[in-house]
Amino acid sequence: MKKLLTYFALVLLTLTFSSCSDYLDIKPRGYDVPHKLSHYEGLIYGADLSSIFVYHYGTFEHTIDEPGFSSLYSLEGYNASKAYLWQPDIFRADDECYEWNMPCSHFYRLNLIVDEVMDAEDGTDAQKISVQSEARFMRAWFTFLMAQYFGDHYNEATAATDLCVPIITEASTTGTEFERETVQKVYDYIITEMEESLEYLPKRPSHTKRIFNGAGNAMLGKVYWMIGDYEKALPYLEEAMTIFGNDNTVNLNDLALLIDTDAGQIWDYPISANNPESIFVIQTMTNLWTALATMMGNAHRTLRPDVLHEYFDDYDMRLSLFTGVETWMTAYAMFSTDVRYHTNMTIMTANDGISLPDVYLMYAETLARTGDINKAKEVLTNLRSKRMPIANAAIPLSVANQDEVIQFVVAERIRENFGTGLTWYDMRRLWDDPLFQDLKQYYTRTDGTDTYTLTKERLTMKLPPSVMKWNPDFKQN
Repeated sequence: MKKLLTYFALVLLTLTFSSCSDYLDIKPRGYDVPHKLSHYEGLIYGADLSSIFVYHYGTFEHTIDEPGFSSLYSLEGYNASKAYLWQPDIFRADDECYEWNMPCSHFYRLNLIVDEVMDAEDGTDAQKISVQSEARFMRAWFTFLMAQYFGDHYNEATAATDLCVPIITEASTTGTEFERETVQKVYDYIITEMEESLEYLPKRPSHTKRIFNGAGNAMLGKVYWMIGDYEKALPYLEEAMTIFGNDNTVNLNDLALLIDTDAGQIWDYPISANNPESIFVIQTMTNLWTALATMMGNAHRTLRPDVLHEYFDDYDMRLSLFTGVETWMTAYAMFSTDVRYHTNMTIMTANDGISLPDVYLMYAETLARTGDINKAKEVLTNLRSKRMPIANAAIPLSVANQDEVIQFVVAERIRENFGTGLTWYDMRRLWDDPLFQDLKQYYTRTDGTDTYTLTKERLTMKLPPSVMKWNPDFKQN
């Protein structure tokens, strides 16, 4: 279990820290050592924190049809093709695994900030602990993301023995051994880091790459929501909703104001960094969203019409984000059962951080799970009023009891996140939920000859060969 972080050596080409930093009081050309508070804040702003996170199993969710698989090898290659078929071995020996490497690539600098920022030569103690708390929050979040791919989903009965991911809290690139920790220990670590840091986060946002108090409440609420502890999730999500409600820089997009009514399409949907729905941004590009525009030939990633028609009504303006291949028209303009649909080029990235619609939907589900179904309906209606005509936004009268409201919230999550890869989180957490066994009908795929079905074992990815090579003692998923 050694050399887990060997790829961090690249970081040292630009940022070197030496125990002999006072040697002749000379800084080698091209190297620097952070010593001011602004330097540590700059590490949080580091360019690679905005790197796009491309994941594989989550890419395809349950949205791709068989014709869209035909050109997969030519455009996306081996990894995406194997992931589409829910195969266990989707990485070859020399393949890069973004799901593992992207979070790990940030731990060195985040650990450095946590360990050293309190010794910065300027700034007040309050300012320093704020930066330190933000770094603690961020490394906990990246650990959380890793756990969604390489750790078993949280099950209270087995979490103490189920394996998850390493907990990396050392700013070291050599000579350190890591172990795969249990699911319980990983989530205890994540929650402790967030709870201890929350009160020290800035009260106002400075940038969508920075975590402030509102984002922190939403992120901690999401962790509790993910493990099914809705009673503990509720106050954090409630606080986040209150904070965002008093912040005029954070708003739901009204799709009616963005749609070109002649074309029936949204041409200029705001990118994550400039989107008023963005709370904390980690840009994510799934293979699904790289579908080619129709003017360049057939779309390489086409959507399952049966899923689209199951979840969307023709008045839902979110359909403007999908395009009918044969018609060159958007789905919102022509929603037909005999048309293949693909994602248009309006949105090329999703947000794997925290967004306002995500908070609305987690809050609504948590309210419903804890018994306040009327408040849950109110929250849902507010969101839906920005996605469709107000006359259609109210929750149908047929959605009456607690279970029905919970199911409606999850259906709304599918509509909101359709094709982005973010439904992967729901697929994992709802796998054993008796209310959602019908979703598994969409987890079967074909390559035109054989049929492949998602199994519970593949809710976790196997550790890639590039990780196992340096950590032979790791138990494989």
